[in-house]
Amino acid sequence: MMPYILMMLNFVVIAWTEDCHLDVDSLPLSKICKSPTNSNGVECVPFEVRPSNGCFETRYYPEAYWVSIKPPVSSLSDEAVIESINSLHGYRSGDNDAGEQLSATYPFVYKFSEDRKLESVDYYIPSRYQDNPPKPDSSKVTLFQSHPREVYVKPISVDDFGIFGSYEVLKEELKSAKIFDFDWKHFFIFAYCELGDSGCRFEVGLTRMPAAPFDKVCNSHSQIYTEECFRGESREVDGTNGLVVERKYPDVSIVLSYVEDGNIESGFNEVGQYVYGKNVEARVVPTKLPFVTFHGMYEGAVYEGAVMILQDGQSAPRPTSHKVLISTYKESKLYVLAFGGKIKNYVETFAAYCQKLSMLLDNEQISYMEDLCITLDYSHPKDEYQRHEVAVVASEYDYGDQSQ
Repeated sequence: MMPYILMMLNFVVIAWTEDCHLDVDSLPLSKICKSPTNSNGVECVPFEVRPSNGCFETRYYPEAYWVSIKPPVSSLSDEAVIESINSLHGYRSGDNDAGEQLSATYPFVYKFSEDRKLESVDYYIPSRYQDNPPKPDSSKVTLFQSHPREVYVKPISVDDFGIFGSYEVLKEELKSAKIFDFDWKHFFIFAYCELGDSGCRFEVGLTRMPAAPFDKVCNSHSQIYTEECFRGESREVDGTNGLVVERKYPDVSIVLSYVEDGNIESGFNEVGQYVYGKNVEARVVPTKLPFVTFHGMYEGAVYEGAVMILQDGQSAPRPTSHKVLISTYKESKLYVLAFGGKIKNYVETFAAYCQKLSMLLDNEQISYMEDLCITLDYSHPKDEYQRHEVAVVASEYDYGDQSQ
């Protein structure tokens, strides 16, 4: 019998609507998972539902032990799924160092790459064994402990979407909610059934990638860049659920380059050449993270630029390029929204988070300079830990004459 997860691939997605479909034509979790009100249910992976603004759930999963198998082939074929599930069933049936027969748990988790290749199938070890999980006998089965994580989850409606179509729908709904901090390189299918069952519940999930804390991106030898960070003093802004902070910065010296036609890369090339020796003293000028860009309007004209922050006490030699300026910004106050994840489209992502920051501040009737959005990036694309921020300037901040 063809596994039900394979049958779902026959459903082709033509389009989707903007309606929410959290209640789909599949069994609700309350009828599947064991609970005080459902003693006949199957034990399910525990999670907490976090607040969400969209047609999806945000779930928090604590750390837990699982066993995993990598399929013999990466395609979602009968052979790949059946062999993987059979190996996991062998572990459950006693092929472990304790000789224990483990009960069923849900969901089975299918991990896919962005190009839709099946990478692994995972089984949650029952709670009674979580403190001392049995080790697999088979070298094909791997025991691992998952990290605490948040996952964006959407139930799959087999009448409307197939597996891969629902993955695309979830991505679009996250983008509509101005959410880009998910791992776009992988997605998950949660299957609440045994192989061959006809009454199944399926969900699609994307892992949230929160902003890395400063101690992971500043002065870290694991990073490509190891500069100290220009951080300022921060406090949470009331009414934003901890998403927005007010940050006060002291005076700071910067090197900047204005750009035309949104070509920020050319701006960073100019300031980068300056700090690496393209100046009248032909010397390297130490800098701090983050890398900064700005986009704004002044007297009807668009102005954009790239900025690098000079380390404290550093004298700034005169640039040799007319495209590079040295400036000193006095004490300032910004409203900042941080997010994580590796960015796939910088313009789309930062524009969305600028809009999201504005919406959060507008909801709390907080005044800020609406014609300027600043981005602060603490990470190289190859870094394991990612921290990005968008910011706006508090209305009471007076620019004054900043340039030298």
